[in-house]
Amino acid sequence: MLPAHRLPVVAIAVLVGVGAIGHAYAVFRGADISRGSGELWYYCFSYSVAWWVEVDRKAKRITAPFEYSAFMFFAWPLLAPWYFFKCQRWRGFALGVGLILLSYVPYAVAVAVYYVLD
Repeated sequence: MLPAHRLPVVAIAVLVGVGAIGHAYAVFRGADISRGSGELWYYCFSYSVAWWVEVDRKAKRITAPFEYSAFMFFAWPLLAPWYFFKCQRWRGFALGVGLILLSYVPYAVAVAVYYVLD
């Protein structure tokens, strides 16, 4: 069984993998991902990032306002690098920027498939 503090990371990895496969398949079939599917993927990714930060924050006993998870959900591209920098300095900042880049992996895979098939 996976430790509880690893579940959000696994969720992010699964979401990125499923998103990449879905985008690649859509490009392969000459279709588009629907707006609703794209939004659902983004909301799930945002939730997973907020969940990861909440689990990490509680494990490190960092105090934050009650609404901190909601703020993280809505503004994770800004807050996640700042949070990880606060906790782990430059290594954490790189982790936060890596999360932002990771959110673009499905689109990068779709572009790569498009150019391979073209």
